[in-house]
Amino acid sequence: MRERSKRKTLAAVRDAAWALFVEKGFDRATTREIAERAGVAAGTVFVHARDKEELLVLVFQERVSTAFERVFEAIVASSAELTLTERLAQAFGVFFDDYSRQPELALRFLLATITISGAYGAEQRAVEARFLAGIEATLESARERGETREDLDVRAYARNLFAIYRFTVFRWLTSEERRDAAAGRATLAGAFSVAHLGARPRVKKRASLVPEPRESDRAPRATERPGKKSLAPPRVPTDLLRPSQAPRATERPKKK
Repeated sequence: MRERSKRKTLAAVRDAAWALFVEKGFDRATTREIAERAGVAAGTVFVHARDKEELLVLVFQERVSTAFERVFEAIVASSAELTLTERLAQAFGVFFDDYSRQPELALRFLLATITISGAYGAEQRAVEARFLAGIEATLESARERGETREDLDVRAYARNLFAIYRFTVFRWLTSEERRDAAAGRATLAGAFSVAHLGARPRVKKRASLVPEPRESDRAPRATERPGKKSLAPPRVPTDLLRPSQAPRATERPKKK
């Protein structure tokens, strides 16, 4: 009963925090107001979170965990006609849909996950580890179907994709298009497409239909004679290169 009461109180605090963050904004909402909305003592809030930042992480972690589940459901249910890049971009698009509803709070949450510590920090790392494991499983299936290189390191590639997603979603949430989920998904699809160029199967070089000529079949050059080495140009006697000693037409023979 105690554990059930604790979970009920946690849910009440989480719901009250989310409602006030949406209504008043993160900076204007106070922990006292959250406690009053949840119907608990002010000190009870701090049993579940040390400050408002942890309350925000508490709110979003549940939403992100649910979104992760929808991501892999979308991958499994995606059309077989879609490429690997399109399937991954479609799946990650779930986050853009969720974050576009409250972009300011989403940005605060993502920034908090970088430095969060304690129990919520450990939980955040565990959530991300589960997500990365799902991406690795997706890439392994794609590798077995010949959609990627046979020697692809799926673990490293999954982390690269996650890093690309984090960078893209940060840039999107700080832009004027932060409420346009379609714009964020399109940017991510383009980034995934570029990254996937190095993961595609290598095309084997086809053998040339015309074999290279052998040395014995090669036609002799103009300066070569068949079967002999190339000869140097003949030397001209130096006497032939001197000017003629015959008298010029304007000169008369000398008299004796």
